[in-house]
Parts: sequence; C-alpha cells; structure tokens
Amino acid sequence: MHSWTSSSAEETRSIGKAIGEKLNTGSVVALTGDLGSGKTTLINGLVSVFGIQGSQVSSPTFSIVNAYEGQVPVYHFDFYRIDDVRELWDIGIEEYWLLPGIKLIEWAEKCPEVLPAVHYRIHLTGTGDEPRTISLSEPG
Repeated sequence: MHSWTSSSAEETRSIGKAIGEKLNTGSVVALTGDLGSGKTTLINGLVSVFGIQGSQVSSPTFSIVNAYEGQVPVYHFDFYRIDDVRELWDIGIEEYWLLPGIKLIEWAEKCPEVLPAVHYRIHLTGTGDEPRTISLSEPG
C-alpha cells in the first residue's frame, strides 16, 4: 500500500498524476471517501497523464459515466446516486470492463459487486480545510 498526505488541491492533483503513471490500459480504479474528500480533484490529475485536460473532467453524478478521449480512453463513473445495482447492469457496466482504456469509479463502495475482481483501490480521508490522506492499494 502507498500513502500520501495532501494539503492542497494542487498537491492532490500531483498525487493523482503519480498514481496515473502506475496504470496500464485496462486498469480499473475504485475510489472511496467522504463527500468533498477530493476524489474528482485526484482524478483531474490522474487523467492528465493520458493527455486529458482537467477542464474536461467533471463528476458524472447524474449521467453515471463520462468518457474522455486522450492517448487512451478514460471512463469516469460516479455511483453516488445509484440506489439499485440494476441501474448499472442496465447501462451495461460489465461491457465497460472489457473496453480498452482506464476505468475510474467514484463512490465504488456503493456497488462493490459490479467491480471486476482485479482493481486498484484508492481511499481518501479529510474534507474541507483538513489535509487529505490518500491511500492506494494495488491489485494482487
């Protein structure tokens, strides 16, 4: 497990970039943490590794998934509003796992049963002005 401490949004983006450099096409990353802990900010830095501008990144709270085109495709999911796992089966979630590209899932703890067996896990703690602790567990 790797762990970092961040005291600013810029540091969180830099940590995201460091994590992005560890990923390969096909990687699935499950992100967990309280509302306001910095999941989307971390993703903003992570996708920059793949040539995606931070201005393109927004949390897909209502659409469930956003697709970003870069050097590799990135699929950004947000399970926050999911009340029933069938909503994910209805959008063909299992098909996304087979696509080339990186898959990033905010609020992954809401529907862990849909995640592939092999995936990275990132947990963020801290909200508001508090420093963030960002922990990465690699698959395996």
